[in-house]
Amino acid sequence: MGPLDVRRGGQTIVVNAAKQRVILAALLLSANRVVMADDLMERLWHDRFPRDARASLQTHLARLRRVLGDGHGSCQSIHTSPGGYFIEVAADDLDLLRYRDLLDQASRAETVGDLAGEARLLREALGLWRGPALADIASDSLVRDEVPQLTEEWFRALHRRFDVELTLGNHAEIVATLRRLVLKHPLRERLCGQLMIALFRCGQQVEALKVYDSVSAVLRQEYGLDVGDELHDLHQAVLTRDPVLATERGWHRSLARRAL
Repeated sequence: MGPLDVRRGGQTIVVNAAKQRVILAALLLSANRVVMADDLMERLWHDRFPRDARASLQTHLARLRRVLGDGHGSCQSIHTSPGGYFIEVAADDLDLLRYRDLLDQASRAETVGDLAGEARLLREALGLWRGPALADIASDSLVRDEVPQLTEEWFRALHRRFDVELTLGNHAEIVATLRRLVLKHPLRERLCGQLMIALFRCGQQVEALKVYDSVSAVLRQEYGLDVGDELHDLHQAVLTRDPVLATERGWHRSLARRAL
């Protein structure tokens, strides 16, 4: 995910027209499912429809099909359906579909206790992200409705990946990545906690405490917020060198007991 890139037959196809990119993004987000024409028009113009919006939509679609090299029959990727349109895409040909398939595989690996396999699949899935979702799509409604869900989906996978890495003892390997993410997303306290645990297990207690102090200061000065209970408890555990921090499962069990 990230910038909208299109490839066909090994060639990169450049879709420059802003409205064509909006249509393509809307169709790809619902790949192999019908998107109603009214919904596409809302994505294009929100509440400022042109006089003949439906005809204009059809014109933009026709131009997009030409850019994509759509012909007839089996060479056609964008299809017309009663009331709308859909784009036909194989699972391996769309990052979003491939990403979700890898997450499904990772979930199955977790179920059978294959943490190493789960970590590998999560790394591969997250590697498909190349930047913020829909970053180059000029549609306020599409960004408003789709980006929060995609972003939360990404964070869930990210958090799970680092939980697994910590459980596997890969704390040293993830410190640099976690540092970058904590700087970029200071409101994500779970990332901060995962970095603190990784640093602590690398023998860097002071560095772990500095991470807490830095994030706490950002939250207080820029957002007027205090850190949450879980991060506060983790800070105390690092300060006292609580042995429960030796394992990820031990730390989570400790949190569960404190919540009772």
